[in-house]
Amino acid sequence: CSLGDVTNDDSCYEKAIEVSNNKSARAKRSLARSAYNRGDYETSKIMLGAALALNSLYPDGWFALGSAALKAKDVDKALVGFTKAVQLYSLQLFCSLSIPN
Repeated sequence: CSLGDVTNDDSCYEKAIEVSNNKSARAKRSLARSAYNRGDYETSKIMLGAALALNSLYPDGWFALGSAALKAKDVDKALVGFTKAVQLYSLQLFCSLSIPN
C-alpha cells in the first residue's frame, strides 16, 4: 500500500488486496480515496463499504463513506455513514476521558 501512496498507482492497492486474499481494509480504503479524488463517488462508496466490512471500528472510514454516499446522491447511506462516525468519535472521546493518568 505504501508504494501506491507514493506513486498514486491503484494497481499497487489492487495487488495488496490480491495477496491478502481480499482482506486488506487499508488497500480498499486507499482505492476508495483514489476513486473519490477522481470523482468516482459510487466506486468510492463501494470500496469503503468493503473496507468497513473488514474493520468497522474506523470512524474516519465511516465519515468518508458518508461523504462519498452524499456525493453519489445516496442520502440513506450518507446518513448511516455520518451517524456511525459520530457514534465512534463519541466513544473514542469518552474512552480517552475515562482513562485516568
